[in-house]
Amino acid sequence: MAQTMVKGRATCSICGKEKIAYKCGGCSRDYCFNHLEEHRQTLGKQFDEIENDRDQFHRALVERKEVQKPFPLIQQVDKWEEDSIKKIKQTAEECRQTLIEHKNKHFIEIEKKLSQLTEQLKQNRQENDFNEIDLDGFKMKLTKLTEELDQQSNIRIQQDSTSFINKLSVIVLPEILQENNFNETDSNQITTKLTEKLDQPRNISIQKGSTSFINKSPVIVSSGNCDLISKLMRECIYKRT
Repeated sequence: MAQTMVKGRATCSICGKEKIAYKCGGCSRDYCFNHLEEHRQTLGKQFDEIENDRDQFHRALVERKEVQKPFPLIQQVDKWEEDSIKKIKQTAEECRQTLIEHKNKHFIEIEKKLSQLTEQLKQNRQENDFNEIDLDGFKMKLTKLTEELDQQSNIRIQQDSTSFINKLSVIVLPEILQENNFNETDSNQITTKLTEKLDQPRNISIQKGSTSFINKSPVIVSSGNCDLISKLMRECIYKRT
């Protein structure tokens, strides 16, 4: 508070009397000598309150850092992660079941063909009725069964361009305007603004974009007249923007 003595007399803003007065450089009011110290004491008490509020805020900041209270935006990211993982696991399980079902069906078909070949071999052996043509036919059937066992030609995994999980972005805005507003704020509102900044930064937000983050990868099984299609997670690339 800057003090400037005003020549002549002025009305004291406290007692209302016309006296030699001193003008306060902060509130621009006039105070007589008797009440000037009272005004300074009032300002001192207000300053003490600000220091006390500052100390309380500092303790809250330290406690918040130590306790690691959940940050709302981090909770939002965690929820997105949880939902995405749930979708991925569900999709992967559906695809696994499709692959297992097809594999079992494939083995059953091979066992059925092998059983038929075994019966033919047993019958021809018992009757001792076979020649080079029969032997070549048996070899060809056995070779074909071996190829079918090693490679399933009617199943494949195909990547789909359809969006499966949208990418999550963290948007951080410049704090220049906020700092200017903070400097112009009345001292009585400083603690409130600091508490708001501690609880929730205003310059940061979560945005769900329409950009495809994880594409579908269907499992396509060609079998007769129908296709069995299930989704499969392929690759997850997290890019922080």
